[in-house]
Amino acid sequence: MQVPFFYSFLCLFHVFIVSLSPKIGDMDFKILNFVIFCVGSVADALKMSAKDVYQKMSDANIISDYIVPCYDVLHTFSREYIVEDLVDLMTKKGILKIA
Repeated sequence: MQVPFFYSFLCLFHVFIVSLSPKIGDMDFKILNFVIFCVGSVADALKMSAKDVYQKMSDANIISDYIVPCYDVLHTFSREYIVEDLVDLMTKKGILKIA
């Protein structure tokens, strides 16, 4: 039986967060799921790989300085709003060029 992509991504992402990022290493599972939701949603909207979106967000500290600390508020918004907000933030930080 083949393991679904989402589960594999979740496991790898969790290992990365816990082992390599002490700043957000103690986040709980619901926040981790939300981070994965955000990365995947932005990747779908931009027709990019989740890996590339994650790398861009990670390099710009969007995950550790925005998504995780603002989880309580962000998770109450719609998928469309979250994607628009994150794409706008990525554009303002200069890590994403929208034509």
